[in-house]
Amino acid sequence: MSTPRHYTLMPRIANVGVMSEVVTPKQLAEELGVSDRTIRQWLRNQGWQSVPYTRWQLTAEQAARVRAHFRP
Repeated sequence: MSTPRHYTLMPRIANVGVMSEVVTPKQLAEELGVSDRTIRQWLRNQGWQSVPYTRWQLTAEQAARVRAHFRP
């Protein structure tokens, strides 16, 4: 007789749409017609820092502040 298999169920990911609210400096740069380096430098000057060696991920509110600054 064989041993029954046991499976571990992975939890469901809640709020799948949340990731679409995250914006990167590169996306903002393309939208605003400036370089992503310019966006990142401005973010640093505002005192915002990313975790070292990870990608910048901005909330919708932060992205709105960047757009307000760089739009004519």
